[in-house]
Amino acid sequence: MNMPIVFKRFFNTLPAYAINGVSTALGIGLVQLLVGAWAGEAAALAASSGAIYASLADFPTMSDRAWRRILLSAIIGCVSAFLVMVLQPFPIALGLLTATLGFVLAMTLVWGPRAGPHSFVGILALVFTMGAPPVTDTWVMVELAGKTVLGAAFYFCWAMGISWLFRQRYRRLALAEAMTATALLLRGVAHHVSTSPKLQSDLQLRALITLETALAERLQAARDFIFPAPASEEVRRQTGTLLHLLDLRDTVLASQLDLGSLPDDASGTPLRAALAVHLAGIAARLDEVAEAVRFNLSLPDSKTQPHQDWVGLDTLCKLETLHAAGGHALLPTLLGHARQMSGEVTQLRAWLRGDVAGVAMAPHELRLFVSPEGWPLAALRAHAHLESPILRHAIRVGLALGCAYFIALHLPWSSHPHWLVLSVAVVLRGNLEQTLSRRNIRVLGTVLGCVLTVVLMQLHWPWFSALTFLVAVGLAHTYFIVRYLVTAIAATVMALLQIHVSDVGTGLAIAERLADTLLGGALAWGFSYVLPFWERRSLPLAVNRMKQSLQQFGEQVMRRPEADVSDLALRLARREAYDTIIALAGVAQRTIAEPKQVQLPMEKLADLIVQARLLLANLASTHLLLTRCAAEPDRTDMQALLEDASHQLQQLFATQGTRQPAENLTAEQPLAEGENDNTIPPAGALLPWLQRRLDRSQRAAQHLVHLADRLQA
Repeated sequence: MNMPIVFKRFFNTLPAYAINGVSTALGIGLVQLLVGAWAGEAAALAASSGAIYASLADFPTMSDRAWRRILLSAIIGCVSAFLVMVLQPFPIALGLLTATLGFVLAMTLVWGPRAGPHSFVGILALVFTMGAPPVTDTWVMVELAGKTVLGAAFYFCWAMGISWLFRQRYRRLALAEAMTATALLLRGVAHHVSTSPKLQSDLQLRALITLETALAERLQAARDFIFPAPASEEVRRQTGTLLHLLDLRDTVLASQLDLGSLPDDASGTPLRAALAVHLAGIAARLDEVAEAVRFNLSLPDSKTQPHQDWVGLDTLCKLETLHAAGGHALLPTLLGHARQMSGEVTQLRAWLRGDVAGVAMAPHELRLFVSPEGWPLAALRAHAHLESPILRHAIRVGLALGCAYFIALHLPWSSHPHWLVLSVAVVLRGNLEQTLSRRNIRVLGTVLGCVLTVVLMQLHWPWFSALTFLVAVGLAHTYFIVRYLVTAIAATVMALLQIHVSDVGTGLAIAERLADTLLGGALAWGFSYVLPFWERRSLPLAVNRMKQSLQQFGEQVMRRPEADVSDLALRLARREAYDTIIALAGVAQRTIAEPKQVQLPMEKLADLIVQARLLLANLASTHLLLTRCAAEPDRTDMQALLEDASHQLQQLFATQGTRQPAENLTAEQPLAEGENDNTIPPAGALLPWLQRRLDRSQRAAQHLVHLADRLQA
């Protein structure tokens, strides 16, 4: 087989993070090779350090964002390295610098997750510089700093070229990953639907929330790549496809409504099974489309293969047959959701083929959905108080790193104090749950990395050590977010090999490395209890933000869609509602690791999340219902119904703690899907169905407010 074709097929199977990891290793290797050939091995080591500093912020993103992040990472790393070189002869001053750097860099997290690499690069530069032999001559120091800057500059140019070269590939992969995540959610919902209500468990609900969280991350990544991209035919098609994918998520959520009203008997079981098969079939078709996007393949033309466009045709026919035979009264509604999902996938495929013209939203509207960029100083001022979790974490990090450095100076193995500092820096996270996870993974990764390094060093091939170092750099970069255990193993190999190359006479010091990792993990764990920010503190803000977002989404839903009016406000409110519910689920996950005496009551928190999802589903279903009847003439009775429901929703969310639970609902039992559902409107009765959705939305909102008040109390 032709080797270029084989390579192309293999390359097309790589996810974006793997492409990024390979390019990072190649860029650092190129810097080493060029600078080494020009100025020798010592200069190559300094230049590769600068390249590594720049590479920490080199992740798949748009070029106009990548250059700012990479440049800032390179500046922080080079400045930190130079400060350490200057203060290295003065241990006390260096310890104070370590604590100060820890505090200042941790404060950069006020700008969100995108600042994560920048908060760590300074510590990595400190560790790398402390690991090299001290430099006392001023000119030598300036020369080393210049070569470090040169390496960072070389890598910056390399990274920008790679970002420009793979910009189209990254967009396709982001869209394909969003489709794959949607397919996984569909399969999760199918499993939930096919399970008898008596057998459904909290584990299934948690699994669905986990899938929804992953989908939200993939959708946002796709927005960040596609929406700000320069106008082109491919970008237009990808934009329309992504918008339909976002609408499909609403339909999937709405499809879970009313299932609780189906009887768990011989009449309801076949219907559940048929719906589950339909969801699984749509998931399979989405996977096919995702593969076409990933490999840049053409989709079948609807004129030559029309059956390819009607997704789930067989299952829909079965549902129609059940309906004709006099099935459950809810069958027309469930059938409508099934048709809607099939239609969304059909439209999605049509957009990818280019069969549809025009995008519903203008470019300036699309950019509102892109993750924020920039470093406004107002974000720092907002956290200039001790109630801020980021300020508390910054103080914690500064104290922990300073103590780690001074403790390391008095240990029996004081030759590598930076190892203890590094262990504390990578383990200590912003909350206890992440710290404990990092502690365990870091210890395991260090042990495996030490064993692997000992095995590799038995070969005594200098070129093999250099190659292993580059592979370790690439793996550590590739799996940093995806699988941290691989990063921990690769980082250990990289650190040991760098120390060995910079000073061959020191040996590998495996025992010291293991001891420092164990002690660093213990120190980070202990400092997690210094100025802790338990989830109880963040709960009021998370709950209020969630209620506000659901209220705003409800207000937007209760306005009849108009053909010539943009739905920008509704889409923004919808994204905020999804994000706030996922954020509250994160609070629930993190509080599990906290001490018993400060843990949030998990049952009440879980009930609140269930109720929020139920309200969101009812609002999404109401929007779908109004969208389907948008072509009907204006009706005063419908408009009055919507205005009254919007007013009641506003009043409900504005009167916290004063309302009682809805009728027939106890404070301990949240409203469930299908509960208290004695009358179902006939199929096609628009106003009764709208009234049903609005009533259920109000009841869900009423109980949500009551649960939130009880939980916050």
